Amino acid sequence: MSSTTVDLKPEKVHPYLKYITGAILYDSHNKGSLRKNIWLYLMKKHGNDVDYQEFLVAIRKFMNDGKMFNNEGEFSMHPEVIKEFQSKTTPVKTKASIVEDKIINSVHPSKLPAFS
Repeated sequence: MSSTTVDLKPEKVHPYLKYITGAILYDSHNKGSLRKNIWLYLMKKHGNDVDYQEFLVAIRKFMNDGKMFNNEGEFSMHPEVIKEFQSKTTPVKTKASIVEDKIINSVHPSKLPAFS
């Protein structure tokens, strides 16, 4: 990064914490997500509400604050952040649960075994 630093505006901290936490839960259920995957999720879900420079600054800030961890390029959130996020939001569907739903919903009811 250049010698000038960009700081995240205070009003942007909470939304980015929420966005990034949701992205990590969706991508890996907090087992570690690549920065690229987090960004792609944010772009898909929030479009023009996110800025790449702010995203990078947010990651650095959350890591410095101990809210986020980087394990060899895979990011995860502190368990307390996850707990707070889950208590204040509707559950995030993970990629695995979405695939499972598609499989279940793709089977026509007439093809299901009869139970007696």
